[in-house]
Amino acid sequence: MDDFKEMYYHLAHEVERAKRILEKAQQDCEEMYLAQGEEAAAPSAEAAGDTAEEKDTASA
Repeated sequence: MDDFKEMYYHLAHEVERAKRILEKAQQDCEEMYLAQGEEAAAPSAEAAGDTAEEKDTASA
C-alpha cells in the first residue's frame, strides 16, 4: 500500500513541476511576442526626425 502512495505522490509532484514549466514557457513566449510588437510599432529615430521636420515646415 505504501508503494502505491509513494508512486501517487511522485506522479503528482512531477505533474505539478511539468505544469509550472509549461506555464513559464507560455509566459516567456507571450512576452517575446509582445516585445516584437513593440519593436514594430515604435517609430525609428530617423522616421521620428522626418516627422518633426515636416511639422515645423507645415506650421511655418
